[in-house]
Amino acid sequence: MRVRVLHTLDARHHVVGRDQAAEALRPFAGNLTYWLFAIGIIGTGMLAIPVLAGASSYAAAESFKWREGLYRKYPQAQAFYGTIILSVFVGLAINFIGIDPIKALIYAAVANGIVAPLVLALIVIISSNSGRDYRATAIDPDSNSASASIGLSQTLWSGGRIGHGT
Repeated sequence: MRVRVLHTLDARHHVVGRDQAAEALRPFAGNLTYWLFAIGIIGTGMLAIPVLAGASSYAAAESFKWREGLYRKYPQAQAFYGTIILSVFVGLAINFIGIDPIKALIYAAVANGIVAPLVLALIVIISSNSGRDYRATAIDPDSNSASASIGLSQTLWSGGRIGHGT
């Protein structure tokens, strides 16, 4: 049984659609393949929806200095909860409009890959400015800049390697 499942999950097989992904579970689940796949997809969605909606709401609340937190009641943090509600409805709308969720994930990953090095560079620039009082004085600016620069170069190098498929 173990060999059959490992063979099914071998990376050399190219899975194109939902049907093929579900069929890959056949050695493990037998005739319950599609039920197991459906339960997994629905369960993943049930976990992802509140996490993504909450994360976007926290990010928006921190950016716009809104009251935030799930411990607050709705009247105390209306913008925070409104962002959660809006995020859920945008996710539903994307599903019903007909946008391919896999392509959306790929575009989001590409956008993140473009933006992440720029944000990291800005963090390096801001944190290396030793004349500000927003940083702890115990941190050595030279070692902080050096380690952040190494991290930035590794991020750029990794992104270039992934982009070239190696």
